[in-house]
Formats: sequence, C-alpha cells, structure tokens
Amino acid sequence: MNAATCEQCGADIGATDQFCAECGAALVPGASADRRQVEMLQAVTVGHYEIRGELGRGGMATVYLAQDLALDRKVAIKVMSPALAHGDGMERFKREARTAASLSHPNIIPIYGVHDTGELLYFVMKYVEGRPLDGIIRELGALPIAMVQAILGQVASAFGYAHRRGVIHRDIKPANILIDDEGWAVVTDFGIAKVAASKGLTMTGLSVGTPTYMSPEQVAGEEVTPASDQYALGVLAYEMLTGKPPYQQANAMAMMFAHVHQAPPPLEAGRPDCPETLRDAVMRMLDKDPANRWPSVEDAIAAIGTPPPLTHDDPTRSQLIELARTGANERLAGIPRTPRSPIPLRRTPARPRQSIAMRMKNRASPLSIAIGVGGLAVAAIAITVALRSRAGTPAPSGDTGAVGVVADSAPPPTPSPAAPAPVVEASAPAPAPAAAEPAPSSPTPPVRR
Repeated sequence: MNAATCEQCGADIGATDQFCAECGAALVPGASADRRQVEMLQAVTVGHYEIRGELGRGGMATVYLAQDLALDRKVAIKVMSPALAHGDGMERFKREARTAASLSHPNIIPIYGVHDTGELLYFVMKYVEGRPLDGIIRELGALPIAMVQAILGQVASAFGYAHRRGVIHRDIKPANILIDDEGWAVVTDFGIAKVAASKGLTMTGLSVGTPTYMSPEQVAGEEVTPASDQYALGVLAYEMLTGKPPYQQANAMAMMFAHVHQAPPPLEAGRPDCPETLRDAVMRMLDKDPANRWPSVEDAIAAIGTPPPLTHDDPTRSQLIELARTGANERLAGIPRTPRSPIPLRRTPARPRQSIAMRMKNRASPLSIAIGVGGLAVAAIAITVALRSRAGTPAPSGDTGAVGVVADSAPPPTPSPAAPAPVVEASAPAPAPAAAEPAPSSPTPPVRR
C-alpha cells in the first residue's frame, strides 16, 4: 500500500506518478514528504507555535512562518532536511544554531531557541517582515548606485562583525539577504557558517555553497577564510550593479570552472555610469588570489564609499521600504490548517443534473401533461376575461379555455361529444383566479346600443 496520497481526493499515488489516477490532479514532486514534515512540526510545536506557511528552502533546511502563541509574534522556524538529519549534517546544523545564536548585530537575524526532538531538529529565529534581495534584483535589474552602496555598507558591517569572532558565512547570495520593512538589510542563513577554530569540517564542507557565488579557493577545496566571503560579496555587488552575476554558465561545473580560470567581464561594460572608485573596489574583491583582495571586508566597503546611516526620510531608504513592503509575502506558500473540500463552495447549491433519459421520462409523465394543460386553461380564461372587459361584453360563468376565445368572434358552437371542452375541464387543476371572474352579487349592466 502506498504511503503517499493525493491532496485532492485522498487516493493512493505511486512514487513516480505525475497525475492522480482517480481525479487527474497534477502531483508536485516531494509534496508528500513536505506534508509529512509539516505534520510532524505541527505535532511537536502544538501549544507553542502555529505553523502558518513555508517561507523558503535550501539544500540543508526548510524555513516556515509560525506564530508564537505565548508572545503573540511571528517567528521563522528552520527545520533540518531529513536527508541530512544524522551524522555530520546534524552536527553542522547544531553548530550553526550555537554559532548564529552567539552573534548579536543589528544586521544579523537573532536566534530565539534550538530544539531537537529526535525526529526533527529545528530552531526558532526572528521573522523579518520584508523581501529577499534576489526578488528585488529580478524585479528591477540593475539597482541605483546609492542603493547598492547602502546595502553593501550594511551587510559588510555584519560580515565584518562575524569575521572578527571567527565566523565565516560561506554562502553569501541575494537570497540570504533580506530587506525589511524599515529599509535595512539583514543577513540570514548561517547554516553553513564555520567557526574558524573548529576542526573536522574540511571534507564535509567542500560541496556546501552556491556555485554562482563561490570563491575560487572554495571551489578548489582549499582553506576558506574571510577573503572567501569578500569574494562572494564582490559577486553580489557586481550583480546589483549590472542586474546579473559575472558568470552565467549552463551548469554548476562550468560555473565553478569560470570562477577559477576566467576573468569577470569588465564592470563598465554592464554599468557605464558606475563610479570609478566603486568599479575598482568591486573588481579587486573578485581577484582570483585571496592575497590580492582587500585586507578585510570593511576596507573594501570603505573604498566603495558607502553613504552615512540612512535617515528615515532618505530617498534611498524610502525606496527600499517600498520595495520590501510591496513584496513582503511573495515567498509565502500557505499551509491549510483545515481539510479542503474537493467541491467548490457556492452561495446556493446547484441542482443535480439529470440524465437525458430521466428528463424525457419526466417530460412524458401524465402528471406533467395535466399540469401543462391546466396552466394553458388558466391562461386562456384570463385572456378571455380581459378581451370581454375591453369590449364591454359580459363573460358567461361557464366559459373555459378555447371555447371562450372562439366566442368573441362567433356564436358558441353546439357542444358535441368530440368537443374538447370536457377534456379541458376535467384536466384543469384549479378554478380561474378570483380577479378574473365576474362578481356574482352585482349583475353586469346592459350594453347600450
């Protein structure tokens, strides 16, 4: 028996099925595993957090939006991927929690708590009302120079603070930088951060990182230092200035080869209005040799020329606030907290559709014929009374149906067995309306000739 079921109808589905055999719904790869993880998380956090939706996912973990019931605030819960929940992956994740929780900086997301239930390893961190930087770059392309300088200045301050405490991020990219609803840049996901003094991560950490932003020494498996974060920050700066990263190869291997062997395209070709000092500073950050880069990330930012802290009414900060607020929920995938009905709700229930045979049967029943003929009789009486009233001719009390219509233009024929009047009279279900009959107590005045 299959463990996975269709979300629409509940039918069993196979591991390789793309569509449900019962209802035909398209099946999302990994949806069943994701649903099981959400159910497990809901079970272990019941009474403390209410899981609201998915915020994002990476190679090591999935991040969910939740509501802290005790403190009545939104939080983000990061759950370790089940595939990496044991061995080195588990130890690295625990080290991440301890490392990130020890950092206290306005541009680094704080950690509230770490929990290990045996089945799930997760930690709770501050939820940032805002938007990832990668979404802003996709929307705008190349960013204004002042905005690039402001973002670089804030995130470099965070990385410099972490570097001085022996922490290297190792996965700097736009998706790990959030712009909050106050216009500040905040760094998240120290999931592959490494404490420089710790040992044993050389082999397990080789493949960790995003190829588009990996430094040459990280690709080659050499020692990773703060200069590696500086290189990744240089790739990020290049992308913010031109709207695209310096290397855009077709696959990860070609991307990593380019980082090691190819010089980045000249920055002025993609951004002619870029100031010379900013251009030279970024290109030095992208040097293949770590020794030729800036001594520290703070030195690089000083050369770039970051503006002073942005005031609330600063135009650049106002633009960042607007960008963050308009896209605050773009990455939220809702998780239903109650079962969804497979039948769409309507204001009034629709009448069940009948088959053609059933409609023909109903149409041919004696009762339907009698009702139809009776309705015609009532309509005919009403028309007769109206015509006689208009012509001033009294309507005989015995007038019915077609006989009354003919009586307006000719004398009534002598009744005969073949006349239809008895049939109509027998099938009529109700007498004519009271308004259409003459009042019995007041005789109709004679017509003057």
